[in-house]
Amino acid sequence: MISFGKIIKKTKYAWELNLFHQYRDLSDGLDAFNFKCIWDRYIADHTPRFELSLILFNHVIFEFTIYNIYHEDNPEYYS
Repeated sequence: MISFGKIIKKTKYAWELNLFHQYRDLSDGLDAFNFKCIWDRYIADHTPRFELSLILFNHVIFEFTIYNIYHEDNPEYYS
């Protein structure tokens, strides 16, 4: 992980930025090209969340995520 933090102090959302790292070995399989843009509003573990990422040949080029810092077992934080 390169950088992370809260969006605004006293908020329930945080962000993470990952750049240029290998996330799996070739023996585990090959992820030649994977581009994701996800806006997940379903209430689950750390959602709602937004994710934007690009993976080339098992290497993360960039991955940017904004997510709810609280787990689903704390429903009072979702309102």
